[in-house]
Amino acid sequence: MIRLLTAAVLLLPGAATAMCFEPSEPYCIRAYGTFDDQFSFESCRGQLRSYQSDVESFLDCQRREIDDSITRIEQERDNIQTAQRKSQDALDEFNAAVEYWNCKANGGSIC
Repeated sequence: MIRLLTAAVLLLPGAATAMCFEPSEPYCIRAYGTFDDQFSFESCRGQLRSYQSDVESFLDCQRREIDDSITRIEQERDNIQTAQRKSQDALDEFNAAVEYWNCKANGGSIC
């Protein structure tokens, strides 16, 4: 059932429209050595703040994608349950018709 839901989500229109881009860590964080001067220190701190903002935006985007995926899965689950009910109703109707036919075939006048 989970595989079916996962496959259904992957095949849905818009399922692959995610535009969440994971940001890259600023180069200055892992660069060899220490900060040479106040300017390099402040510059790297600014890059780190920008990186923080980019990571927060990425996480928000990921949360929206997860929420959208959950909604699509729930919609598909509802579609599957509706299809299962319709299938069961058709089978029940067929079985009732066969039972009625058998009753008539056996000479029953009130079936």
